[in-house]
Amino acid sequence: MHAIQQPQPVNMIDELANQWEFAKQQETEAIKSRRAIEDKLIELVGRKPEGTCSKSTHYFKLKTNAKVNRKVDVNKLADVAQSINPTLFNNLFRVKYEVNTTAFKELMKTDSKTYNVAAHAVISTPARTSVSVERVEQ
Repeated sequence: MHAIQQPQPVNMIDELANQWEFAKQQETEAIKSRRAIEDKLIELVGRKPEGTCSKSTHYFKLKTNAKVNRKVDVNKLADVAQSINPTLFNNLFRVKYEVNTTAFKELMKTDSKTYNVAAHAVISTPARTSVSVERVEQ
């Protein structure tokens, strides 16, 4: 009776890395293909400079939604603040707080008491672990 050999971990890693490369290549091609189709649909359905266009067929409801990304030029913000009504300024521009992760981690190492106070205002959730695969040249 022959024992069934289990794949060795290194061989399993190589096999999965090879599958990952193939899946990543398929994903890239699929995204490229989908975006080309979307470009053709945008031509047919239409596009506003900003907002939604809709079109219905017997089989589908389609929408194109154009957006404009806006961000603050912080170098010019102080001049604008002095040039317009403060209430209007505060309505147009809002402060967005974010955690300085480097400083936060450093505080955890250097001053645990202050870290524990600051940590009450931080919600930490695990992110998806990233995977990097690089083929070794033979």
